[in-house]
Amino acid sequence: MLAMFMCLTFVTHNYNMMKSLLISALAALSLQAFAQTPCVNGMAGDYPCRNMDLMTFMTLQECGCDPNGNTNDVWGWKSPVSGKEFAILGCAEVTSFIDVTDPVNPILIGTLPTHSVGSLWRDMESRGNWLYVVSEAQGHGLQVFDLTQLDDVANPPVVFGESAHYPNFSNCHTVNVDPVSGYVYAYGTNTYNGGEHIVDVTDPLNPVLAGGYDGSGYTHDGFAWTYDGPDADYAGREIVIACNGRSNSDNDKLVIVDVTDKTDCQLIGEYNYNGQATIGYFHQGWITKNKKFFLMNDELDEMALGNNQEPYGTRTHIFNITDLDNVTYAGFYEGTSPSIDHNLYTLDQFVYESNYRSGVRVLDAIRVGSSVLSEVAFFDLFPENDNAQFSGTWSNYPYLPSGLVLATSMYDGFFIMKPTIITTSQDSWDLCSTEDVVFEIDINANLAFPLTVGLDGLGGATASAAIINNQGVATVTITGISTLSPGNYTPNLLLISNFGEQYEIPLEVNVCNTINVSETLPTELTVYPNPVHNELQVQLANPVETIELFDALGKRVMSISTNNQLSLKVDVRSLAEGAYTLKAGDETVRVIVAK
Repeated sequence: MLAMFMCLTFVTHNYNMMKSLLISALAALSLQAFAQTPCVNGMAGDYPCRNMDLMTFMTLQECGCDPNGNTNDVWGWKSPVSGKEFAILGCAEVTSFIDVTDPVNPILIGTLPTHSVGSLWRDMESRGNWLYVVSEAQGHGLQVFDLTQLDDVANPPVVFGESAHYPNFSNCHTVNVDPVSGYVYAYGTNTYNGGEHIVDVTDPLNPVLAGGYDGSGYTHDGFAWTYDGPDADYAGREIVIACNGRSNSDNDKLVIVDVTDKTDCQLIGEYNYNGQATIGYFHQGWITKNKKFFLMNDELDEMALGNNQEPYGTRTHIFNITDLDNVTYAGFYEGTSPSIDHNLYTLDQFVYESNYRSGVRVLDAIRVGSSVLSEVAFFDLFPENDNAQFSGTWSNYPYLPSGLVLATSMYDGFFIMKPTIITTSQDSWDLCSTEDVVFEIDINANLAFPLTVGLDGLGGATASAAIINNQGVATVTITGISTLSPGNYTPNLLLISNFGEQYEIPLEVNVCNTINVSETLPTELTVYPNPVHNELQVQLANPVETIELFDALGKRVMSISTNNQLSLKVDVRSLAEGAYTLKAGDETVRVIVAK
């Protein structure tokens, strides 16, 4: 069977010829720290890649970990005081804190020792300035750590102490924090039949038991969510989407639980592949940008035999969660490598997957509504082979504001990478005049072309560019700077598909106090944001009695009296998603309503 895995790997990998040439050389080399290495012609030094540059690699020892141990989970945090970015690295016996503000020259700040003994498994998440750490080690419980301490270290590295400890469970497999409610969810503990163990950390230094759920058995990992998705029946409710693995069993299931009342959690539903795919082990997952789908990695299905393939490629499974009471299985994406998938996270339209021996793979999920995912980038942390074995990258973290991607490689160390799927010639400005802003974007992947440009979050300013039909460089112009009040803005440049979904590129704009905005009046009809989700701001150049909205068929869907005002706000939440025409007197403008 191993020979069959090896054969399939070298046939299906589009870069496996490079891999095969590297194997003998890498076997004779020990891994060492690598400085910044761009991805050129499919390689970043010794590592196969696509649209991801290597910033730095650090060995286990350089990370403050036991050189004979392992890494596991990884998280990140940006200090609200210093603005520094930190990697939070799980190791067998410690949690390691690394300053990655300069990603080419990271600094080990210190380590937090385990509460009890070492373990292969350690997991952590943060909310605000507080970190929560769990481990499968007996007697470990929940460690609470005040992350603001990282700013105060004068002579790193240091050994930290935990800020607080919660002892009401012994071992735990994973931890998850609802970013809105703030409740901490511990999964796979020795309590509640391995189900959700819920901790109230309203006072992080005094965590207390809030409740739990044991009705569906062992939960391996979960996604806690104060619900703001499309199912109106659960608006504002607190739910958990739980991955309840059972190891190649028909009892594996995706479990959705209403945890609003922590003392009386209610099952919403349990689901699996409905016979449409081979079950391995329901492991972990995350929701998509539009909050309509849940993407899940099945940790053992690559090792199972099925569908006349021995074995098949890495599969990412898709569940339609638009109706929480009637979740449906929507199929899977199958990669070209047979490696095992482990943890995945979504950012904007992209899915960042840690797939053990084939590395960090980045999928474009903008067409997930059609059950389509496509690979647009990768960085192979384990270049020797892609075999379906449990070594290589455990997890990744793509959420630092700088755009860095942090990833662990279990027995090697820690990687810092920078995606180049979409790059900009400039992404921040200090504006002290009303001149237009002109910059370039470079698209290096096959996205959902054609794309049109929009802007969200910059007042009355708008962005324009020629329709983008393929990869390459496009010039973007932002106009309407004169409409802005002084202050700091964090707008998003929008790349809008012809089916309503969009990519977002974060920008930063500081408008100086000296900018001349006092007497500036618009010379034409303007609207913003566009696309719009809830409320459209309309700025008229000339007074009119009414403004009207027409749908794509020319039917008038809205007529609004202006009361002789030049600036109006229009609530568009009642409108269906799509393109509309806004008419004010003799002027018209196209408006995109997105949900």
